[in-house]
This record gives sequence, C-alpha cells and structure tokens, in this order.
Amino acid sequence: MTSTDGPSHHSVRVAADEAAEAATLPLYPISLKVAGKACLVVGGGNVAARKVAALVEAGARVTVVAPELGEVLAEAAVTWRTSEEHPSWSWQAREFHDDDVAGCALVVAATGDRAVNDSVAVAARRAGVLVNVVDDPERCDFFVPAVVTRGSLQIAVGTGGFAPGLAARLRARLEQEFPPAWGPAVAAVGAARRAVLSVDGLDEHARRQALHDLGSLDLDALLAEGGQARVDTAVGEVVARCTSRR
Repeated sequence: MTSTDGPSHHSVRVAADEAAEAATLPLYPISLKVAGKACLVVGGGNVAARKVAALVEAGARVTVVAPELGEVLAEAAVTWRTSEEHPSWSWQAREFHDDDVAGCALVVAATGDRAVNDSVAVAARRAGVLVNVVDDPERCDFFVPAVVTRGSLQIAVGTGGFAPGLAARLRARLEQEFPPAWGPAVAAVGAARRAVLSVDGLDEHARRQALHDLGSLDLDALLAEGGQARVDTAVGEVVARCTSRR
C-alpha cells in the first residue's frame, strides 16, 4: 500500500524544480539607507524581533503591528517605556490594516500566518512599497542577507531566500576570516582616502595613484604583521607620498 503521509517524491521534485527556477532570477544587490525612515514590521514573535532589531540598528523608525508581542519584543517594550530615551520603535496592539503600509520605506511580514502575510504583501505592492515576507521567497521584493559587520565594512551573503541556513554558516566562516580588527583598519583607509581627495593643488595623476595604492593595501597581511599600528603606518606612507608631489 502506498502511504499518503507527507509529500511524494514527485511533489518534492516539482517543488525543488520550481525553487531552482525562481533562484535563477537576477537580483540587484544594494545597501539601503533607512535611517530616519518609517518601516513596518507585521508580527510580534522572535523572527519579527530580529527584523526590528536590525532595522533599529540601521536607524529606521519602526512600527510593529501585532495583537500580542513575544517574549523578546515584550521585554524590549517594557525597557523603552521606562526609559527617558525616545523609543526607536512603537507597537500597535491590533491586527494589520492595509493602510498601515502608507508612507513606509519598506515592510516586513513576519506573522507566521500565511493568509495575513499574503494580505501584507498585497497591500504593500499596491502602495508601491517593497516587502519582505519571511520564509516565503516568491512573495518577497527583497531579501535580507546574512551580514558580517566590521565598522563600515559589511560582507553580505545571500541565497535569494532559498537557503538561509547555508547563508548563516557562510557568515560564521567569514566572521573568522574577518575579525573585528578589520573595522578600525577600514576606517583608517577611509580617512586617508578623504584626506587625499581634499588635498588642494595635487596633480590628478598623483591623486589617482594614491587612491589606487590605498585600495591595494593588503589589510590582512598588515594586521597580521603589526595590528592597527602597522595599518596606520602603511596608510600614512601612502598619504605622505601623495602630498609630497604637490
């Protein structure tokens, strides 16, 4: 007797083929500035909490719409209610309304309820607002990659929403390859680049050469050789060569 429990091999294969086809669609990777912009997260659970935390860290003004909050967001709500600081996110204790998406830079649907998530996606698209539906790549306008952040350096790993576990493992590998010391090192290069660009009366060839030399610095080797002090020395040498050509 053939079991009817669970998906058949055929249905699994069809689903895999559809996922593979969707994964071939080209994506345009960007880093989006959301500081000071209104963003909406629909849902109050732990997944929604992670989305809220990431948006708040990026400086967004976040509204959470959910009848109830999970443990993480509930605890955070108590904290900001008793704090003198202005909260960076607010909670509307109710069901989602279509007009909640109005004026938002982006929307995240993280309710765990497919019907509600579908309603959020439809309302967002109708309003021309980008939407991410958690665990439903085909309904997403954008995906949130796994990110390694070292100061202004960000290394993002994305799988188009189809293999988030793989992205997380690759992020863990990159965190080992790019330790926190990379943050100050990149900042030093950035400061030097601004200094080179601001030098008055500098020959343009010398300026381009200095920018090239800064971009060519082997930060990994410099950090291994002498830490931030060695990076600062190497960066200073490039700037000194540049300014001596005026």
